[in-house]
Amino acid sequence: MVEDIDQRIDRALEDTVNATNQSKHVKTELKKTILESVGSLRNIFHAVQKDVVDKSAKNIDLQTEVDQAKRELQAYRDKRAMTLVAQSIGRLQTPDTRHE
Repeated sequence: MVEDIDQRIDRALEDTVNATNQSKHVKTELKKTILESVGSLRNIFHAVQKDVVDKSAKNIDLQTEVDQAKRELQAYRDKRAMTLVAQSIGRLQTPDTRHE
């Protein structure tokens, strides 16, 4: 999808440049302004695209950390639950040594 958007934006910008170059009625200053604007738009788009890729990678890293923390927490809870159950069972099996 990103490639499709990238191609569509590049095509639209290239069409703008081509239209500017083909028109005989566009003044040189206006052509220069249009070409500079197209260059700026390309730079902005690629900067935004890079930022999205970087943030996606960071999100993946953070999600991996969260998943690991969840697994560790679950392991701790499972271990604690087993310890409590084992202690309860141990108390039931201990004979009563009190004499009345």
